[in-house]
This record gives sequence, C-alpha cells and structure tokens, in this order.
Amino acid sequence: MIEKELYSKEMYDVRVRPLIDKIFKKRGISLDPDGYEPLLAHCFSLMSLKEALSASEKHLIYRLAEILESPDACQIWSKTTKPIVQLKASKYDIRHKETLRLCLKEYFQRWLPWLVPYIKFETAEFKDKELISIFEDEDTHRIADALIVIEMTIGQTNECIMIYWEQESEKKTHVPERVFHAFSGIYFHHRKIILPIVMFTDPAKWEVPVASNFNMELHGFSINSFNYHLIKVKDIKAEEFIHDQPDNPLTYAYLPLTDYPKEKRPEIMAKAMLGINQTSKNERIKATLSSLVSQSMKLDMEERKQYDTIIAQQSLFKEVKMLESIKDLGREEGLEEGMEKGREEGLEEGMEKGREEVASNLLKLKVLSIDQISKATGFAYDYIRNLAHKLNIQIDSTPSFA
Repeated sequence: MIEKELYSKEMYDVRVRPLIDKIFKKRGISLDPDGYEPLLAHCFSLMSLKEALSASEKHLIYRLAEILESPDACQIWSKTTKPIVQLKASKYDIRHKETLRLCLKEYFQRWLPWLVPYIKFETAEFKDKELISIFEDEDTHRIADALIVIEMTIGQTNECIMIYWEQESEKKTHVPERVFHAFSGIYFHHRKIILPIVMFTDPAKWEVPVASNFNMELHGFSINSFNYHLIKVKDIKAEEFIHDQPDNPLTYAYLPLTDYPKEKRPEIMAKAMLGINQTSKNERIKATLSSLVSQSMKLDMEERKQYDTIIAQQSLFKEVKMLESIKDLGREEGLEEGMEKGREEGLEEGMEKGREEVASNLLKLKVLSIDQISKATGFAYDYIRNLAHKLNIQIDSTPSFA
C-alpha cells in the first residue's frame, strides 16, 4: 500500500511539477527546490492523480492556478520563492492610477454614473500611502492601488466615505477574497463606508467570470456576504462604448481595451487618440491618456502604417502628432520613476518629483516651448521659466517639430 502511494505521488510529480514551474515563471518568480514537496503534497490533497493524468494541459494549468492562489497554498510557496526579476509597478498600472487621479469625476461618469449626483468631487483626497502603512508586511497592495476619501450626500447629510480602487491587468481568481481582506483592514482603521472597485483591463474574454462577491457560510448560516464593483472592460462592444458617452475623454482612453475585431486595431487606435485630443480639458490629461492608449495597444509595423494613414486624413493630425511627441519625450519615464520613489517617500511627493524630472527632461531637449511644457506637466509658466534659468537652458518660445 505504501509502495503504491509512493508510485502515485511520483506520477503526480512528473505530471504536475513542470506545470507549476510554468505558472510561476509566467509570474516572474522561481520556486526553491525544497519548496516543491510541501506544495505538491498540498496540490495532491486537493486534486487526485486521476484528475491530473486525465485532464488536458490547459485545464490542468487553470486548476493549478486556482489552487496556487488560495491562501493555504500562498503560505506554502511564498516562503520558498524568489523573484526572477525585481517586480515593480508597470507603466501600464501607473497610467491607470494617474488617469483616476486626473479624471475622477469622468471615471465615475463612465463606470458608476448613478453615483455622480451625490459625490462632491472637489473634496477628494488620495490617501494611497495609508495602504502601505496598513498592509506594510504584504506584497498585495501595490503602488498602483488607490484609496480616496471623499464627501458624498447620503440621505439628508454629507458624509465622508472611502473608495478603495485597484486595477488588474490579468485574471486572478482570488481577487474577491483579497478585496475583502483590504476592505476589512481599511474599515478596521477608519470605520467609514467603503466602496471597493476593481477594474480588469486584461485582453481576454472570460469563459468563467471572476466573482464580484466573497461569501462565508456555515451549514446554511450566512456569516458574511461581501460585494465589490467589478469592471471588465473587454465585455463591452467598442461601438456601444463610444455611443454611450462620446464626450467623455475616458471613453477614448479605455476604447482599446473594449471588444472589437482584430483587424480594426489601427482604426480603434486612431479613434482613441483623436477622441482624447478633442475631449480632454488640458494638455496634462491629453498626455496621460494618450500614454495609457499607447501602453494598452502596441501596433506592429503594418498596423502603424494603417494608423498613420487614418490620422493623416484628419484635420487634427498636427495636434495628435504633438500629443504623441510630448508623451515620447520622457514624460512617462520621469513620472514612473517619481512614483516608484513615492512608495518610500509618500505617493504625492513621489509624483511631484516625477513631474519635476519630466519638466527638466523636456527643457533639455529644447523641442517644446515653455508654455507647452507648462501645459504638459501642470506646472505654472513662471515655474518652468525659473527651472530653465536654474538649469542654464536657453529655450525658444516657439517649438520646432519635424
């Protein structure tokens, strides 16, 4: 009997171990050799040898991913894994976060319009660094998550509520439990109403959706029923998305993430860039949203030619090219570095440093005018002029684009 059990575990090991490696590699981490035995034993307790041998590789990877994301499995492998590459908030995550900061009202108009009449957006305060202090020992709350305190009319009075927001660029089945954990920690510290929001920006069409609730019960007795607002952008048809809110700049910022035929990618990119240019309030928002579009949709050489042909036919061609130039001249790199520093220094201070670095980079390139750099970064004209003087840079008042 013992010999048969050992044989089963060896067969299981041969079938399952390579797939576990594949899952971890995709996530940028490696498992130490001494971590396999307890992890495989845990998987074996939840999935039989028969299932492991009979299931297709695709099904098995999906099933293993579910097991590995469970709290019990995480406790096992988190002790014996190490990053293959140092993980950090990506440009893509940062763009979504900055979009929320710059266009909070437009975000609610786009995704939660029924709440807009009750929210006093001018009172919004981003308290993101509190997430780091609340969850300082965990890796789940990244620089890209947001915590907002804002006033809202509830009944006949104005009350401060909190908005917990996160963006996910890939499907994760453990998200409901993780959001509930975040909700509980924030509520424990602040004792306020919390609205949790999770936006999934992954490009896949889900066959099995991620749950928007996390429930507990014991023999029919409901212990907990937790819900959060789940946004899955890919579920929306592109044309319907535009038709619904054609004057909202976020319609065009998130357009590349909606559902449309693959051959329409250049057309969607052009609609997104032109729409951002037409509907954004200022140059800073234009630059941020155009950068988000560029991160969301990477065109190949042939698609880029089609895109340029479409854009060239539009009267706003020059404005769109200038918009792309501002983005390309280092705004996103400087902002990203500043936000990375913000993890240690406080997010607000880090973002401010990022903007300063961007302004310095643009001045050194001597391509934009002081006025355009002011609009692109959000700094006052006199600040940019004084910065140029400090850096001993002579810059023309008129930009020269090739």
